[in-house]
Amino acid sequence: MMTDFHYTEEDYSFFRTITERPDQGGFHMHAHNHAELYCFLGGDADYRIEGTLYSLMPGDILLMRPAETHMLVLRSNAPYDRMVFHLNHAFFAHHDPDGLFAKMLNDRPLGAHNRYRLSDPSFFRFLSELPEMSRPLQRQVLLSRLLILCADASAVFAAKESTKKETSPDLAVSVVRYLNDNLCEDLSLEAVASHFYISRAQLCRIFREAIGSSMGAYVRLKRLTAAKELIDAGESAARAAAACGFRDYSSFYRAYRARYGHGPGHTGREFSKQPQP
Repeated sequence: MMTDFHYTEEDYSFFRTITERPDQGGFHMHAHNHAELYCFLGGDADYRIEGTLYSLMPGDILLMRPAETHMLVLRSNAPYDRMVFHLNHAFFAHHDPDGLFAKMLNDRPLGAHNRYRLSDPSFFRFLSELPEMSRPLQRQVLLSRLLILCADASAVFAAKESTKKETSPDLAVSVVRYLNDNLCEDLSLEAVASHFYISRAQLCRIFREAIGSSMGAYVRLKRLTAAKELIDAGESAARAAAACGFRDYSSFYRAYRARYGHGPGHTGREFSKQPQP
């Protein structure tokens, strides 16, 4: 993987990356504690968001709110080109005081209405020139483009002109909603299978086909994301772990460190660790 350009501010970050020969092993289900605005520029791939599979075309924009799981699904190893903005809480406080973009991100079911199509892909031609610009000009260009994208997306969704949501299996959708509504409860395979009156094997098969990961990995990621949100807001690590369904703190600590590269007591810049695109 080669990062062509990476830029970070306190309230947002941006990177544009080209992978010449992508391999599916390098792309897995993940989620963030910040919103993501993903722009597909080239390649041969689909994108799975909470069980909904979107077929990608150059110029597609995908919008993910915090904790919304997503995963690239390659169709071939054609060169993969994308740009990504990550937006934290401060961005919305500074640039979205009326909550228009936040409303579009949050007032919808998981995995629904994530995509809209940009009619003019030439909008992104400035990317190749960014490395040669001064940092003040980079800041000006990136922020102006980001605000235009946010405004455009908000208008599209407000007018109900977004692409119709691809359908997911009804049972898989019900399971995903149940997991997200009950993160602090017993979400073992036995408990969830019993709740839906299906076998463990059937639950595992349905979930993996819809989401692209095991149910255990999905629940762990969701709980870690929720716990990090609490810790970042000032809650103690132990209380955050308990509140998000972790019964054993040592297991939580190991999982947290594996996920974020540091223990839950660490403080630092939100965008210091570049996430998987």
